[in-house]
Amino acid sequence: MNSMEEGASPDVWSQETVDLLDSILETYRKNDEEKLLKLEDDVNTLKGLIQCSLAARILSVQKENEALLLEQAQTQRELTSVQNELSATREELEIALNFQQMQRKDQEELTTVRSELAATKRELEQEKTKELLHLAATTLNTFIASCPDSFPEEGSRELLFISSLLGIIANLVTVKEGCFTLTSTFIGAGTFIGPILEALPTIYLKAGDNLRSTILLLLHNLSFYEDGVKSMKEYFTSNLQILGAAMKTNTNEHSLMISLLTILALTRTSVMSRAISLLYKQLDSIFQSPQEPRRSSYRRGNSAAPSPLTSPGVRLTRGWSGPGPEFEECQES
Repeated sequence: MNSMEEGASPDVWSQETVDLLDSILETYRKNDEEKLLKLEDDVNTLKGLIQCSLAARILSVQKENEALLLEQAQTQRELTSVQNELSATREELEIALNFQQMQRKDQEELTTVRSELAATKRELEQEKTKELLHLAATTLNTFIASCPDSFPEEGSRELLFISSLLGIIANLVTVKEGCFTLTSTFIGAGTFIGPILEALPTIYLKAGDNLRSTILLLLHNLSFYEDGVKSMKEYFTSNLQILGAAMKTNTNEHSLMISLLTILALTRTSVMSRAISLLYKQLDSIFQSPQEPRRSSYRRGNSAAPSPLTSPGVRLTRGWSGPGPEFEECQES
């Protein structure tokens, strides 16, 4: 039988075999369907997880992108601010550089001025300067001594020479070293300052206006320095009565009195205060009781003296507004 069964054709399989095979196939099919359904469920689950993960990732990326955009905007603003600060710093540096260059230029100019002042000081310390001052003093004293007898005409070479000589001295004493040289050369200032102050009341002619203005300018320049004030103080201390007499006899010389007030007001000594008090009293008497213009015995012709208020010789660089409270006590004396 076995040989018969082995040689039998598959077409002659029994129904039982076929049913068995169908059941086996059905079982496999069901198993495959279950696996397929499970696989589909797994795929759907995995797809959902992937979608959720992708959505979360996309949301995270979007947030990161927004944060990066905000950071980029902030960085751009900071960059703009830094650029503005850089521009401002560059401008400040340029200004500082220009200022430094200007300072350097000023320092160079100051160095030049200092060297010139040093050279001027050396020149003033030389004997030639003192010789010039002695020559000027001698010439001026000789001229002043001849004034009561004959006063040069306006525009004469003699008057021009004397005015020019005094102008040189006036320019010389504008610096401290020049003032010191003048005051140290003429001890007590009696050789130089005294004679020209005593001669001022006689120089009120029209021809002497420029000379008088130059003298007053010289005294004014001297009054800027302590040495010059001390020298004038020494003269005023020893010649206060002469000065007062000159003021009383020459009440029309407003330019002289006002200029002397300007010079004397630079000190606060009792002698200076008495002199200022005397001059203010003279001015008050002039303005309250005007007198007739005094005619000079040295003047050529019969023309009247210049008006005290319009005297062409007045040359003031500092004004005065009447006596201050510090001189009230002296005025009473």
